[in-house]
Formats: sequence, structure tokens, C-alpha cells
Amino acid sequence: TYTNDQPASLYWYHDHAMGVTRLQPDLGLAAGYLMLDNVDNGRTINGQKVPTGPYHLPIVIQDKTFNDNGTLWYPTHGISEVHPVWVPEFFGDTPVINGKAYPHLDAQPRRYRLRLLNGSQARFYHVSFELGEDHLVFHVIGSEGGVLPAPVATTDLLIGPGERFDVIADFTGLPLGSVVMM
Repeated sequence: TYTNDQPASLYWYHDHAMGVTRLQPDLGLAAGYLMLDNVDNGRTINGQKVPTGPYHLPIVIQDKTFNDNGTLWYPTHGISEVHPVWVPEFFGDTPVINGKAYPHLDAQPRRYRLRLLNGSQARFYHVSFELGEDHLVFHVIGSEGGVLPAPVATTDLLIGPGERFDVIADFTGLPLGSVVMM
């Protein structure tokens, strides 16, 4: 029984079966779980409106490696004779968001609420929104512990494996098709 009484946030879960825990997220046996509460109900945070509906997007970032036929590849040789299949760190060569390699979003010129989650096994991501040579300012409004006391303006953030950030990105007034999330 889960009481679901944690602070509002995007949570991350995956199976912890003995001997295959490291493989489960890579195989897609993992997901985000959006928890809301009376502070953040998905439409407002402390009474202030936030983007909702199609403008409130979960973004699970992972790195994967694919075989030539499109199937997933994962190393099967470990670091020693004692642990022949134990691979403590895996770095894929293809960025994947929500299960899709190199995705594209036809964003509208408006604010978006993005729930960033690093689902990679070992890779850290340095996330920014690039507009030509410039970095777009966005606001971090939450992380693992829920909503922050006040938004924090930034042009980039470092997100480690399993970490989550809740951000507001404003594309209002920008030329269409010009912003790249790096």
C-alpha cells in the first residue's frame, strides 16, 4: 500500500529484481510518477498559474546504444573475472527522450513546464536551451524535494542519474524552430 503523501514532484521508479536492476531502466521497465498536492496541484503552485495540459511535459532523458537492426545493445563483459557481467557504469551513444531517439517538438511561442528526469545509468547531463549562440534563461521551480521556495533563474543546470528538475521555459517571442535543448 502506498499512501502517496510525498511532496508534489516527478518521482522515478523501476524494478529492483535481483541481478537485473541495472538493466531494467535501459529496457524501458521504468517510469516517472507525477505526484500532486495542495501546494502544487498541476494547474497552480501556491495559487500562481503554471503551464498545464499539453504545455506541461515530462522529459525522461536516457542514453542508449542500438545494434544495426535497431535492437538495444548493452555490454555483457564486466570489469573482472570475479564479476564477468557486472558493468558498474554504462554510457550509451544515442540520446533518447521519452523513449525516442533525437526527438523534435513543435513548441508554441509560450511558456512550458518541463519535468526533467535523468534516467541514465551513469551519464550526467548539462542541460541548456540554445537560441543560436545565446542560452535562453529558464526558471527552476522544483527538484526532488518538491517545489522550491522561489523560482531560480538560470541558463543551464547539471542533472545526475536519477535526479529531477521542474523548470519553466518561456519561448514567447522567439522565432519558430530556433531553440535546441542541449
